[in-house]
Amino acid sequence: MLEMRDVYMEEDVYQLQELRQQLDQASKTCRILQYRLRKAERRSLRAAQTGQVDGELIRGLEQDVKVSKDISMRLHKELEVVEKKRARLEEENEALRQQLIEAELAKQVLQAELERPREHSLKKRGTRSLGKTDKKPSMQEDSADLKCQLHFAKEESALMCKKLTKLAKENDSMKEELLKYRSLYGDLDGALSAEELADAPHSRETELKVHLKLVEEEANLLSRRIVELEVENRGLRAEMDDMKDHGSGEGPEARLAFSALGGECGESLAELRRHLQFVEEEAELLRRSSAELEDQNKLLLAELAKFRSEHELDVALSEDSCSVLSEPSQEELAAAKLQIGELSGKVKKLQYENRVLLSNLQRYDLASCQSTRPMLETDAEAGDSAQCVPAPLGEAHEPRATRLCRAREAEALPALREQAALVSKAIDVLLADANGFSAGLRLCLDNECADFRLHEAPDNSEGPRDAKLIHAILVRLSVLQQELNAFTRKAGTGLGGSARESGPFSTLPPLGPQGPSKELLLAKDLGSDFQPPDFRDLPEWEPRIREAFHTGDLDSKPDASRSFRPYRAEDNDSYASEIKELQLVLAEAHDSLRGLQEQLSQERQLRKEEADAFSQKVVQLKEDQQRALLRREFELQSLSLQRRLEQKFWSQEKNMLVQESQQFKHNFLLLFMKLRWFLKRWRQGKVLPSEGDDFLEAKLLFPGLFSEPGSQCTPRIAMDPIKGPQSSQKVPGTRDDT
Repeated sequence: MLEMRDVYMEEDVYQLQELRQQLDQASKTCRILQYRLRKAERRSLRAAQTGQVDGELIRGLEQDVKVSKDISMRLHKELEVVEKKRARLEEENEALRQQLIEAELAKQVLQAELERPREHSLKKRGTRSLGKTDKKPSMQEDSADLKCQLHFAKEESALMCKKLTKLAKENDSMKEELLKYRSLYGDLDGALSAEELADAPHSRETELKVHLKLVEEEANLLSRRIVELEVENRGLRAEMDDMKDHGSGEGPEARLAFSALGGECGESLAELRRHLQFVEEEAELLRRSSAELEDQNKLLLAELAKFRSEHELDVALSEDSCSVLSEPSQEELAAAKLQIGELSGKVKKLQYENRVLLSNLQRYDLASCQSTRPMLETDAEAGDSAQCVPAPLGEAHEPRATRLCRAREAEALPALREQAALVSKAIDVLLADANGFSAGLRLCLDNECADFRLHEAPDNSEGPRDAKLIHAILVRLSVLQQELNAFTRKAGTGLGGSARESGPFSTLPPLGPQGPSKELLLAKDLGSDFQPPDFRDLPEWEPRIREAFHTGDLDSKPDASRSFRPYRAEDNDSYASEIKELQLVLAEAHDSLRGLQEQLSQERQLRKEEADAFSQKVVQLKEDQQRALLRREFELQSLSLQRRLEQKFWSQEKNMLVQESQQFKHNFLLLFMKLRWFLKRWRQGKVLPSEGDDFLEAKLLFPGLFSEPGSQCTPRIAMDPIKGPQSSQKVPGTRDDT
């Protein structure tokens, strides 16, 4: 009892020291608040005198209002959580009480059933033995009740220990994870700006830091003390219940034994009640602190879940955007490749048609300008002569020479008519394929514009300009076809006229001594950019041009039976102008084809760059996903390791509790033997050994009862079915009485 009083006094001293520290802290805060109040009064007086508003004060007040609002919201939420937790704990407590009552009733029923055969067997013996057997079951019942209550108390203490340690570990782990996420992704709410941080007083930061440290220390102390206080509380309750049961359950002999020590027991009971009330108050405070710790843990869990959800949402949005961008880009790339292939085929087709037209024009110019060489006989000679330059004519023009020239020109007129028909056929082929080419070009331009809109501003001037140029080429080709048809009709009428008219080529540009005319040189310059047509390299998709050339070559052979039918001289100017226009149209078509080729090359380069960029983006996203998976694996490994450590810790605690229960059982049996010995000697009327100490001082009689858990003090106990448990060790001062 003295030791317990000393312990209580020490605890009171510690509490007094803590209260003094709290008082000092409160006085410091009061001084700080007084200083702030004086400062605010000075500012208010200054503002009232000058009429100016202090901006720093307003900002500080606004910040305080924001903080107070946040704190009030948080306190309301915490209050709701605490109410829910309290209701849930009350329900659990009520359910546990019901279970405890049911278990006690079942235990009493079982004990009654076990005692019935014993009573039946003991009835056959004498009255003395019957009286003894009536008292023994009562002692056994008391011991069983004490064991049950002790077991329940230990179970409750173990549950409280588990809950507290679990809450502390969860709180520490959540704090570590929150610090980790804050270091990686920053704070959840936006931090204060530089001006607000500069305006915030330094004293507020120091106060918050000091308050945080005090709260952490208080939480640690409370978590340590709560286990000890709960264990002491349960033990005291068990002792009080034991004393009540002993006082009310035993017979008149026990009452006589305890009546001698009634006053001392009353004092000890009053002191124990006071101590129990004090312990209950401390337990209530500790429960409140544990509830606050649980609320903080829940807040940390909510912040952590919010961080994780935002991180997963960012990763999911990046993956969705990559998939959305990659699939249409691949489809557009495939469509662009197909369009580029079609355009390349059509460009080759146009190049071939331009070569055909240029070769026909060169052939027409040479046939119209030559005067000294006969007509070409075969197609091969015609193709070779398209690159040759005619020799200069003689300086003296005799009348016979002029007549011969006119005759040859009249002879070449049917060939020119056939060549014009061939050119008109080629123009028909071009116009027939013009619809498909224009549609493909428009599709290409549309796709090009659509792709450029995805990345940069498109050049809206190139697409319409090329379309207009191709449209102009087609219009001019149709006009040229009409003029060629008119030329063939005029040539047909000219062949039927008189041969004595003037020469048909009198109005054509003459060939001087310096060489051919400027138009012929222009045609040669244009033809030098293209190779002469080779029928072996013609594509299979153009049989009509091949047939047209074969018919033109067959018709171009000279026929001796034809009559010389000169045409009129008025048509020469129109032929020359038509030739010039055709040359200009072909030159423009050549330029437009070159522009289209450049655009196609640029488009290929852009598509290639886009494909490279998309591939790099996909690789980067795959790397990010692998990093996230690796981080998740590390977290799972850490959680599994923590779980193993907890299992190991709880297994050790369980072993220690089992050892303590066994030690208590042995000590209780020793106490039972001593009480039995004392009762036996008291019945026999023998003098009890008294050395000035109380006979209930178990520490003096049985030092093994209150020995340490690690000491080797486990006496052997022998169980007698009639007399109850007996010890194999003899107590000093006793003798064997039968």
